[in-house]
Amino acid sequence: MARLHVVSAGAPELVRSNQKDLYYVSHTSHLLSEISKKILSPSNWILYQSELQLAAELIYFGFTTIYGNQTLGEEYCSSVLVEQIKRPIKAAGLMRRLITILVQVGGAYVLRKLGVWLNARIAARDLPLNLTETNYKALEKVTKLCETVFTFLSQVHLAVFYIHGVFYHIAKRITGLHYIMIKYGVPQDVTSSSPYKYLGWILSVQLMMRIVDQLQHLKKNKVSSRAMTGSRTDTADSPSNLQCTLCLSACKVQTATPCGHVFCWDCIVDWSREKEECPLCRSTVYPRQLVCLQNFST
Repeated sequence: MARLHVVSAGAPELVRSNQKDLYYVSHTSHLLSEISKKILSPSNWILYQSELQLAAELIYFGFTTIYGNQTLGEEYCSSVLVEQIKRPIKAAGLMRRLITILVQVGGAYVLRKLGVWLNARIAARDLPLNLTETNYKALEKVTKLCETVFTFLSQVHLAVFYIHGVFYHIAKRITGLHYIMIKYGVPQDVTSSSPYKYLGWILSVQLMMRIVDQLQHLKKNKVSSRAMTGSRTDTADSPSNLQCTLCLSACKVQTATPCGHVFCWDCIVDWSREKEECPLCRSTVYPRQLVCLQNFST
């Protein structure tokens, strides 16, 4: 006889749930933007777009996850946030829910703002430290490397999610929160034969190929810099060698997002078709907002 039973939510359910939540967050952000447009001056309205996006996410997840309710995406997929899947099942506590949302929403915002501030200070050579020009150039390389590493780690996390079917957000991996589903019928493991596993392995192979390609690129640059005897030793500073953090290679047809990050045209167009957000700072990016740069140099 069929009956109600509890199973862990799989990758398909978590992806659908997240897509629904992104839709409603985007709708909330649009409403806040329209309201603020009538209150703020045009310059301030443009200046505070990231803060409006942050407010929209906090409002949406504040009245759902933090308050103890399901999000609309979770309700759509009949998933419930819990601290552990094994019995006895324990609902997610307030503190864990609060930390999860603060890390998920506020963490990206803080890192983005910190990166913008640090890059601006480095470019202006205005850090409150007694640094030489050589130190500043080294710091520029470190910040670019950190952006690349963060992007790479987020892609590794996504590959691990596709393979194992848990922890779609890094914040939930940190706090250890899982999703369960209450189903009616014959018990079965929804993650056992998920096609997302194959996608995860494909993504893993792609990441390994990018690492190999990047190592070869660095080796080639090192050989080239040794062969050059004067004119330009820092190839990373030339416009043709600006690195794309998606393919981890020199940018081809440099293209900027509204938030100011630069990628290859093909890389960011393909990315924005799948996910309408910046790969680095997660700001909303639509394909029509991408700008192809001409005569651009760093």
